[in-house]
Amino acid sequence: MIAHWQRVGFVHGVMNTDNMSILGQIIDYDPYGWLDNYDPDWTPNTTDAQNKRYRFGNQVQASLWNLYQLANTIYPLIEDTKPLEEILNSYSGKYQTVYYQMMCQKLILNTSFSDQKKT
Repeated sequence: MIAHWQRVGFVHGVMNTDNMSILGQIIDYDPYGWLDNYDPDWTPNTTDAQNKRYRFGNQVQASLWNLYQLANTIYPLIEDTKPLEEILNSYSGKYQTVYYQMMCQKLILNTSFSDQKKT
């Protein structure tokens, strides 16, 4: 979902833990906005203008931080960090693959990222 947002220039504005469901869906879309021109530091949230935590260029990291908080909540139930760490560690690579595939489709490029090395 975040990759779709980044592809079209959508900025949530307050993507904190209470606005992201366990299903990965985001709720409470106020304030939100769209990039007029590419500006990774832009945020529609005037109360976030100083720190810009929820700026366009930080949405991926904000969602990952939310997932870490969810993992911290789940940990006492399963008492095993390994599966949680594996999921969290795979997030960035999976996001990048989906994002680049969508951008290639948007630009009508036929490029496969399945063989791309993970960094």
